[in-house]
Amino acid sequence: MSPHDVRSIIEAVIDARLMPQWYVIGLSLLGAAVVGGAIAWLSSYFQVKAQNFANREDLNKLTEQVRATTRGY
Repeated sequence: MSPHDVRSIIEAVIDARLMPQWYVIGLSLLGAAVVGGAIAWLSSYFQVKAQNFANREDLNKLTEQVRATTRGY
């Protein structure tokens, strides 16, 4: 077997097996975009929820302080 034959076989295998079809690449990109968008949305959502929770906790502490201060009056 000559080096030319080996090269032809390797090129044929690479062309047939390793190069994905257009739809594989397209679905991979679409999946990456969907997952990236979901991660970005969830990150933003949980950031707002955490801020709201912290604000509620602060408001509850202030309410308790006002009640404790004004109870004696």
